Amino acid sequence: MRKRGFTLIELLVVSSIMAVLLGGVYLAFSTGLFGYKDTVAALEYDGTAGRMLSQLAQDLRNIIRYSDADTGFKGDAASIEFFSLTDSYKAGVSFMEFSRLCYVNKEGIFMRFIGSGKRSILRNSTGLNEDMELNVKDISFSYGFFDETRDTMKWQEKWDNNRRLPSAVKLTLSPGAASRQDYEISVYLPQ
Repeated sequence: MRKRGFTLIELLVVSSIMAVLLGGVYLAFSTGLFGYKDTVAALEYDGTAGRMLSQLAQDLRNIIRYSDADTGFKGDAASIEFFSLTDSYKAGVSFMEFSRLCYVNKEGIFMRFIGSGKRSILRNSTGLNEDMELNVKDISFSYGFFDETRDTMKWQEKWDNNRRLPSAVKLTLSPGAASRQDYEISVYLPQ
């Protein structure tokens, strides 16, 4: 009696079909997995960018003048520095504290530095601590002032008037990823 088995050609055909089917299953799962990872990364970035822009807006709305002769406000296209009231916590108690804040783009990282308490108010104080950071392609600050003669807001890339605060600050943040949109926020300052 002759044993019946599979021929070599039948085994090759079945192996080819299985390879094609397994390749298709792998592509379907890997595409879904990569899409999931991209979505999670985008949501995390959007959350961090939103928190940072929201914090900047709050800090600017709580801005304070250093003195009548000098606002303590400095700004150019890549950075901004000012004094503000910030939330602080100590022993479970929340309170407002004078702080010096600096937002800056350092080599593709948008960073928030903060120094709180009496020492940070001193002009020669360098004790600012890194508080938040976000990878970016580019940021651009611009400073608005109201032109009463034309009844319009004018924007410039540098604020060097130390006796007066700008009317508004605009930040444009470019994430750098091709599929991501730029973020823009404008904050009107108390005068």
